[in-house]
Amino acid sequence: MRIALKAVSTAASVCTVVAIMAFAPVAVSADEAFQARIVLYEKYGPKSEWYANLEKSDDADKLKYLKSAYRLSEAGMRTNLSILLEKAQEMESSGQPATEIYASFADNCKLYLEHFPADSNAYDINWSYAFVLDSKLGRLDDAYEEYIKVSNDYLESGHQHEAALNAVSVADTLVKMKYGTVDSITFNIADIAKLSPEALTPEETRLIEAYDNYLRLFPNGEYAPDFLAAAGSIYYNHKKIPEAKVYFQTLVRRFPGAKQKSLALRSIMDSYFALGKFKDSEIIAKRIMADQEIPAEQREFAAKRLAAAIFKNAEYLAEQGDYFGAANEFYRVYAETPKDPKFVEAALFNAGRNFQKAKDWVRAISVFDTLATKYPQSKYAVPALENMADGYKELQQYVQAGDTYERIYQNYPDSENAETALYNAGYYYKMGEAWQRAIDANNKYIATYPDKTFATDLFFANAELYLKLNNETEANRIYEEFATKYPDDPRTVTAFYERGKYYMEKGLDSKAKEEFNKAIQRSEVFRKSGKDPNAYIAAEALNALGNILHKEYLAIKLTQPPSNLESQKARLRSTLTELNRTYSKVISFGSPRSFEATYNIARSYEEFANIYAHQEIDRNLSEAKQFVEKKRINEESAKLYEKAVDEYKKVIENIPKIAEKLGVDMWAEKTEVEADTFLLDSTQIVRAAEIDSTQLLAQKYYHKAQDKISELLYTEAELTSDNVYQAINIKAPGTNPLQNLIYRFTVLQKVAKPAIDQTIQAHITSIQEAEKMGLSNKYVEESKRQILLTSNIMGEEIEKLAHESLNQYRRIRDEVKVMIEREFEAVNNQGLDYYALDNLASQMIDYVKDLGINTLNYYATTLQLSEEHNIKNDLIRNTEDRMLRFAIEITDEMEVLADSAKRSSEYYRVRFDSTENYNYDDATGFFENYYYNLSDYSKELLDVAFEAKETYGIKNLWANKLIYKLIKRDPLAYSESIEKDTVAIVSDESWKAGTTYYEGEWAKLDFDDSNWEYAKIISSYQNQFSELGVNPDAIWYMETLNAPTIPADTLSDSTSFGFSDTTVTDTLQMAADTSGTGYVAESAEEFGYSDADSIVFFRKTLDIEGTPVSGVIYITADDDYRIYLNGEYLLDDEMNDYSV
Repeated sequence: MRIALKAVSTAASVCTVVAIMAFAPVAVSADEAFQARIVLYEKYGPKSEWYANLEKSDDADKLKYLKSAYRLSEAGMRTNLSILLEKAQEMESSGQPATEIYASFADNCKLYLEHFPADSNAYDINWSYAFVLDSKLGRLDDAYEEYIKVSNDYLESGHQHEAALNAVSVADTLVKMKYGTVDSITFNIADIAKLSPEALTPEETRLIEAYDNYLRLFPNGEYAPDFLAAAGSIYYNHKKIPEAKVYFQTLVRRFPGAKQKSLALRSIMDSYFALGKFKDSEIIAKRIMADQEIPAEQREFAAKRLAAAIFKNAEYLAEQGDYFGAANEFYRVYAETPKDPKFVEAALFNAGRNFQKAKDWVRAISVFDTLATKYPQSKYAVPALENMADGYKELQQYVQAGDTYERIYQNYPDSENAETALYNAGYYYKMGEAWQRAIDANNKYIATYPDKTFATDLFFANAELYLKLNNETEANRIYEEFATKYPDDPRTVTAFYERGKYYMEKGLDSKAKEEFNKAIQRSEVFRKSGKDPNAYIAAEALNALGNILHKEYLAIKLTQPPSNLESQKARLRSTLTELNRTYSKVISFGSPRSFEATYNIARSYEEFANIYAHQEIDRNLSEAKQFVEKKRINEESAKLYEKAVDEYKKVIENIPKIAEKLGVDMWAEKTEVEADTFLLDSTQIVRAAEIDSTQLLAQKYYHKAQDKISELLYTEAELTSDNVYQAINIKAPGTNPLQNLIYRFTVLQKVAKPAIDQTIQAHITSIQEAEKMGLSNKYVEESKRQILLTSNIMGEEIEKLAHESLNQYRRIRDEVKVMIEREFEAVNNQGLDYYALDNLASQMIDYVKDLGINTLNYYATTLQLSEEHNIKNDLIRNTEDRMLRFAIEITDEMEVLADSAKRSSEYYRVRFDSTENYNYDDATGFFENYYYNLSDYSKELLDVAFEAKETYGIKNLWANKLIYKLIKRDPLAYSESIEKDTVAIVSDESWKAGTTYYEGEWAKLDFDDSNWEYAKIISSYQNQFSELGVNPDAIWYMETLNAPTIPADTLSDSTSFGFSDTTVTDTLQMAADTSGTGYVAESAEEFGYSDADSIVFFRKTLDIEGTPVSGVIYITADDDYRIYLNGEYLLDDEMNDYSV
């Protein structure tokens, strides 16, 4: 039957029709009912146009109708879904294809979720939708998204676990469909270069997302351990080690008993290892090794990883330069994992090498010994013993080095190292003075390797060793046998030389000379016959003869009496000539000894000067003549030192020439091979040999000659300084104090100063010579100090004379006072009356001034020298301190004496007035003259000191004291020379104000203003003082007063500042603010000011630290004003422009 629907306008009619259509007991087919339900939710469901229009309408019952429409349409759509699902399931169970029906069901589920997303049935429908997409339609991508929604987007949780689990299953299936089953990927975790992270595929990323979704929702779920392990493995296989480590750590922490723990721990261990966190990898490895529940093979692997982690951490420390830490870490591989030779042997060797780099030779030796002892078959064993021997060499334990080389020979006799090791054993036994053991090792070498060239060398060398044992018989037997077998061998020259050395060491110089001469003669025979003359040994023999002669040369002493002195001088000269002739012959041989011989020639001239300078003076001479004689010797010695300096300059000139003839580049830098370049695949031991030190010898004597030049110039300067100190210690011959002072000053000027100038010049020359040669040594620095120290001598000595002059003045002044009290023309013990004493006292005062100025000038000369010669050391500050301290101290004394003289003058004036004794009248003049002279001279000395302070920019405590003294005398002249603080005092509410006039009192510092009111403030938006960087408040008072005459007062010691204003009136009669917190008005009108005339007094007491030296006052006012400071009238507004 057909049902015709008529559209009506009311919502109620519609709902009625809908209800009848859907549920009236009318016989209709299932398909027609299915389609009717579709029409129902399409036309009247929440997404329909009708539903939207009703929502916007003003119908009072719209909510009821909307609710009914929603309920009926949702039920209809859900009914259709049930029908579709049942039909699909029936068809599937009967074997009919049901895919199309399932697809229709899925489409309608999607449509339902779009129309009714928040309905209580949406959760179950979404689950069914996801399940059908997954299990019936194979639409896995869509199914994954719906499973994720079911597990996350609803409050209901009935399907949450299944949905999260199915999401993982679907994502895993998609990975396998794309890439198949992926086995665990293996790679070398120790190969850091191959551990670059690889990107995940989109499918793997989705699977990780599914794992994360499950783990977030069910952190302790049944499948959480599996998923943590799986997610970590995905990241691990892609070398994303940090990400993998997060999952594995979570697995171990949350599920310590999970079967996946061992895999996780291993992965964490490897993750830390790959990240370079070797300490963390080590910790995990130890944890695995300690857990007996973990399979044995995993624990064994952990032990290997532990060794590798410690080893790698040690390598890192070595790369960072922490050799000591690296060595200890390498050794830990042996200490903690001794069962793995692969790591242990290499680790022990590296431990020893790093101890060597850290200069810990003792521990390096110990580690190498452990390696060679515990692992004798290791490829590192022989290199370890070689390095062990090197350690003993560094410690200069040569016998132990020999033992180690002999150990190589004994333990590895068939190796290629055996022969060299045995040779080295004998060599280092000899260096360690184990003479017999050296002989034994050499004999063993000769017997084992008779055909080796070195066997003959060692046979010959044994003769020298027997001499060391005082076995001349055996030594001579070898030398004779050698000469018989090898008559033309140049080592026969060496035989004579070695015997000579032996006798010389025994102190048998005469026998030594015989042997040395035989060596020279044999060399000459070989040379004439065209054979190898062994020039090197011949030169050594000749040099040894020179050393014997040099010993005799140094034994010569120039002692009294005069006849002996002269004969010894002659002997000294002749020996010098012979000695230098010998050294010249050494040079002619052209051996490396030429460098030393060249140096020794210059040294002999220096030693000549030393002996000459220290010759004995005739004690029978008078003190004055001894001074003159010593001065002469010093001056002659200085010339001898100059000669020695010239010879050392020749050394510097000639050594490079000799080096060039010998084919030596003096300044070529040797290529240093790092210890780590030792090749482990080569175990060849280096044969011990004398190091070619020709270049080092050339450099050694070149630099020694340079240092000697500075040293001798310094010594020369010190000789002249002896004359200085002898001069300043000369005693004055007379008793007259003034004459004695003049005599001592003259000696300083005529005798000491020339010696001082000579000494300073010698030190300057030393510095200049050093600068030419680019030298910087202790003698150069000390010469710089001596220039200043010596220059200060004149200042120091004249300073003493200045103080002594003042002391003499005091003594003579006191004697004048005594003579004044005696009769006129009375005399003292020296026959001097008070006129003569007065003259002497005045001369002493004059002399104080002259000596004081000289003192300051000499100190200033020292500062000038420091600037001229760029000398910078602590003596500069010391000189500055001494100069200004002297100026302060001497003028302090003079000022005290001046005050005393002034009081004495006044005293004698009173005595004269009362007694009319003209002695007192004379005394008044005497002491008045002393007063003026002492005062004037004191000022003059301070001025000289001030000029020096300004010239040399001196800043110290004494400079400040000097300035303060001068400011007290003349503030305006000297205030600019001192650093000053600026203090700004501005008008503000702290000022006091009053209207009562206290004549002569109100502006004084001690005036009691406690009953005055605080000034009032008016805000102003115009800052008339902005250029000064301040913004003072405008202060006012309120009560009208008559204007009295403004008084002046005297200046007090502290500062009280005040001014009067004649303008302000208060018509409001406002009470004073006695709290000290001034009332602030917004404008003048607020106070109701009138134009009535009044006088107001403002004052402020302030404390300023230090001494005020200047001040500037800036004022604006509404009318005339006057300003006072400490009671003194300063100024007023003369121009009546109300500002100043």
